[in-house]
Amino acid sequence: MNKVQIARLAVRPGQAPDGDWHPTTGSKGCPYAYRFLGGRKGRGHLNAQVDTGEQVYLVRLKSPDYVIESVSFTSHADQLTHLEADACGLEAKIHNKNTRVMQAYYHVVVRNADGESIDCDPMISNDPKSRH
Repeated sequence: MNKVQIARLAVRPGQAPDGDWHPTTGSKGCPYAYRFLGGRKGRGHLNAQVDTGEQVYLVRLKSPDYVIESVSFTSHADQLTHLEADACGLEAKIHNKNTRVMQAYYHVVVRNADGESIDCDPMISNDPKSRH
């Protein structure tokens, strides 16, 4: 297995303060903003070159004011699995088989102390091998 890639997720109530933040709406209708930092390509984009071995990705919340409620995937061609969240809910582990080319989104739902769920979703990709 290759080096673990880490994406850090920041969430805040209110409108997105700048272009690095993405607006979203919580389950109770309140506005929130989120941004991902880190990952190989930055902004939470996690990737690997296909067939270079299985990958493990960690998604870590930057604030203890939220916990990770769930992680799901779209268009992942059976490559991705949410393995577990830590006991405090501040970190989720994602496994990537990395056996075929794909581009997918991982959808992280976080919850605040009031029970409001907030959706956040960056990209994961297995890139084709470069031809030299």
